[in-house]
Amino acid sequence: MTLGDSKWHHLVMNWNAASKTMTYTFDDVNPDGSATGGGFTQSEVLDTSKFNSSDGLMRWGFMGATGSNSGNNMVVIESAPNLVDASAAVKVTDKTKNREITTGSQLKAKHKVQYDYQLTYQSGQLDWDNITAELNLPKYVTFDRAKVTYADGSEQALTAPTADATKVDYSLNKALSASQKTATITLTGTANDVTVNQNTTVTSATFKNKVFETSTEAPDYLITVDQPMGIYIRNNPYTVANGEDVTIKGIVAVENSEQLTNDKVTLHPTVNGQEMPTVQMSNDEESGFFSYKIKASQLHVGNDNKLEIWASDPYENESPVGVANITVTGGELSFKSVSKNSTFKSITLDGQAQTTDREDDWQLVVRDSRGKGSSWQLQASATNFKTTGGQTLAGDVLFREGDKTTVLNSNGTVIDSHTTTSDNDDYDVLSDWTSKSGILYRSNAGAVPGSYTGDITWTLTDAPK
Repeated sequence: MTLGDSKWHHLVMNWNAASKTMTYTFDDVNPDGSATGGGFTQSEVLDTSKFNSSDGLMRWGFMGATGSNSGNNMVVIESAPNLVDASAAVKVTDKTKNREITTGSQLKAKHKVQYDYQLTYQSGQLDWDNITAELNLPKYVTFDRAKVTYADGSEQALTAPTADATKVDYSLNKALSASQKTATITLTGTANDVTVNQNTTVTSATFKNKVFETSTEAPDYLITVDQPMGIYIRNNPYTVANGEDVTIKGIVAVENSEQLTNDKVTLHPTVNGQEMPTVQMSNDEESGFFSYKIKASQLHVGNDNKLEIWASDPYENESPVGVANITVTGGELSFKSVSKNSTFKSITLDGQAQTTDREDDWQLVVRDSRGKGSSWQLQASATNFKTTGGQTLAGDVLFREGDKTTVLNSNGTVIDSHTTTSDNDDYDVLSDWTSKSGILYRSNAGAVPGSYTGDITWTLTDAPK
């Protein structure tokens, strides 16, 4: 490396007395105070026994040799910790959202923003006085206020940077010391109303007097477009049959966007009050168009089904909530399954009346898809049982429920009723029948042996809710 290039070079030297090691770093900072992102670092162990010092202290400094040539060498002491040791840090805050902005994060256009540069006096033989602040300003931010707040609570008014300023210099009225350890320079402003997302770039700040200098860097972040968004439901309202899915069609409208495509738009749906997973719009659809499918299981019979949906982009822009109204038409009341032929268990006649229950070939299930809360009644009627030769069996078809027994005849008898608990309700009429309840057969004492058949008719009717 060479110093003979007519340029300033930054050098940091750090002496570790315990390990007797001098570590130096070269070219780590640019002349404007910004980091180079590189530099050269090396450590050397020194044999202090070679120095002739009665008290263990030494003076050190800089010297140069040019050989047979000549040249001007200049040194500026940036900081000497034994005289003044201080630090600088900067915090950037999105005041609209009350959150810190860091490198790579986002700030929405027109949001309020605040830069706080805090200087902290650590130690030293001297006060840090006559401090000059040289602040490089971020792009696409306009500041309207500036001040200094000291540790004792006092404030110093500053002139805000002009709208087109890229740099501003301030002088602090008060010195920092062991009794006045901090000073905070605060700049407040607003992110510009950009039309395309813009990076602010890293901005350095330098604080110095004649004996000490330190610097810090504000983060580079993205100022994003404040983009109005709208959402519109097409073909609204919707009507669908019970048990069927429905697909809602819509449009997300973004005016004059130069950077928004479908895949950067997120949909936030809520179906009948239940928040659903977000959905990314697809570039397979026409620009701005979307389709959202609602499953039949998420709907109920009636005209009060509702999809509420809004859109957002990666830059914190949001649309109002769009609403799709959905009517699910009722299905029908019917028998899902009925045995074509059913039998009673055989009776061994002994001259006395006997009652028998059913074989396992009975089925009677009612399907009601008219919607939750629908009601129905089931009636049963029966004919006399006869042989193929026309002989009538002496006996009756019974319906028994609890302590009540009813003889079935050609007039219908209500044997069950039900109010549905879902939009697709299957009800097994026989589920709670036992060997001593439900449809039974009772033969009289005069019954004659034989094989008898008869008809039982099931009548299903709507009932008021």
